[in-house]
Amino acid sequence: MKRLVHHNYVITISAIGILLPLSVQTAAPVFSKPSPLDQQTSCFENIASSSSIYRVSASDADGDTVTVAIHSQNPSEPPFQLAKAIIGWNLMTPSSTTIDRETTPTFTFVFNASDGNNTVQSVTLTLILTDLNDNSPHFTQSAYRVDPHLLTIRATDADVSNTINYVIKEPIPNNMFSIDINTGQIILKTLTFTVEASDGTHVNTTTVATGTVVGQPCNSSPCLNSGTCSTNGADFACTCTLGWLGKTCNITDPCIPSPCSNGTCYKSGSNYTCLCTEGWLGDTCNQVNPCESSPCSNGGTCYVNGTKFTCSCDTGWLGERCNSADPCISSPCSNGTCYRNGSNYKCSCNEGWLGDTCNQVNPCISSPCSNGGTCYVNGTTFICSCDAGWLGDMCNTGKPKSC
Repeated sequence: MKRLVHHNYVITISAIGILLPLSVQTAAPVFSKPSPLDQQTSCFENIASSSSIYRVSASDADGDTVTVAIHSQNPSEPPFQLAKAIIGWNLMTPSSTTIDRETTPTFTFVFNASDGNNTVQSVTLTLILTDLNDNSPHFTQSAYRVDPHLLTIRATDADVSNTINYVIKEPIPNNMFSIDINTGQIILKTLTFTVEASDGTHVNTTTVATGTVVGQPCNSSPCLNSGTCSTNGADFACTCTLGWLGKTCNITDPCIPSPCSNGTCYKSGSNYTCLCTEGWLGDTCNQVNPCESSPCSNGGTCYVNGTKFTCSCDTGWLGERCNSADPCISSPCSNGTCYRNGSNYKCSCNEGWLGDTCNQVNPCISSPCSNGGTCYVNGTTFICSCDAGWLGDMCNTGKPKSC
């Protein structure tokens, strides 16, 4: 009879793991606009909706794609927008309304920049609205009844630093009263007259009488240049035809025809101001911005200089466009001063040093030639020129006297 024998085997399997280093993106995005040196900008009030007023810029040293968004806006209404541009992101005015300085003189913004791994916030950007003369003087009353005492007329103007002068516009029969041009104080007489308040651009009027104010202010046809008159109690309002402005349509509109070649025209009294679109400069926006093409390489900053540009280069770069490396930036002169020589450099060595980069000790610095001998550099060593009567490599052997 045969016996069956069972054999047991143990198999050990080993696995060796090799950890390979992974490339880790560590750099966070960095804002260049706004920055600690660029925290304020401005634009005119009433600028057109969805107009670009500031360019936000952020980058990532790892080359990652960066996205930028508005983190906060104060006040929050009306909401501004951020639109991606060819270079950076454009901060745009609200799309649904225009911005008014008399309502909100300033806005502040903080932006977020993210590369997918890191998110950072910018410094605060402050937007200051520039005032335009877009409000008329407003009398505290639509009409005044004069009692037998002194009366002072008052007008206010919402615009900044506008001086209001007061004059009586209708004839003064028999010099029966007068008005102080600065204070509006009237010396009482007896009749009905009209007072005009002007801020230099806009005009408003009110009626003053010794009794109840009556009459139709449009009967005198106050609206000039085909303007249409409408009554408002004792006052009137003119709807001016195209090209005319003012309380009585007597001021030519300086923005007609459009003087701003590549921009938006804003009225400023009897003159105009152009707000140029991106890439244009000049009083009438007819000059190309030489910095628009970003001509300054390697982080250089472009400044407009008339019709040309000037580059302010970052450390280590030279040239009109900052595209030439500074040959002295690596400090090639070991024991001396580096001077730029075109695209090359030249070293001025300190005492005791020689060579193109001042890294060779001057063998003559220790005065090896004795007894008045003159030392001359010969490669990395020296040669002595001995005075009469002396010999040897270092002029320390007396010359024998002849018999």
